[in-house]
Amino acid sequence: DNLEQLSDEAFRARFREWLQAHYPPALRQDFRRPFRRLRGDDARSWLNGQITNDVRELAGDEARYALALTAKGRIVTDLWALAESEGMAIVLPRARLEAALERFDKHIIMEDVALQTDEALAVITVQGPRAEAVIAWASAAVRRYPCARLGGIGFDCWVPRDAVADTLA
Repeated sequence: DNLEQLSDEAFRARFREWLQAHYPPALRQDFRRPFRRLRGDDARSWLNGQITNDVRELAGDEARYALALTAKGRIVTDLWALAESEGMAIVLPRARLEAALERFDKHIIMEDVALQTDEALAVITVQGPRAEAVIAWASAAVRRYPCARLGGIGFDCWVPRDAVADTLA
């Protein structure tokens, strides 16, 4: 086919096919991103007031990228927020963890919110054009959500830390 005569949609489809054929997905465990769970009746509304993206209507199968800012608008950390049955979960860089937790703790005043650490889970991130095919292997028990860290197609999977080696094998 003459690429100049393809519609935009047909060109994008061809380009995706080419990417899938030539570029494997990037798959890695991300120890830099610990989990924090937010529990309590006010967890969702409280977190919504602390970050730059709206998480009030977040569904259970989606994640939202957001920033936590100081009162003057300086970035404290970036994070991914996810809805859970008992509250919210956030995944954030380990390098910014202490600053973020200090800021969050300072802003829990009368709300029913508790921050909990969950070191039992690890993040495995799969990025690239074949990411969707790669995560198809994951069992239904593995929490996965779209998380395009590199701007294309990507997913994060939560895996029990003691099962990471078997998962990556």
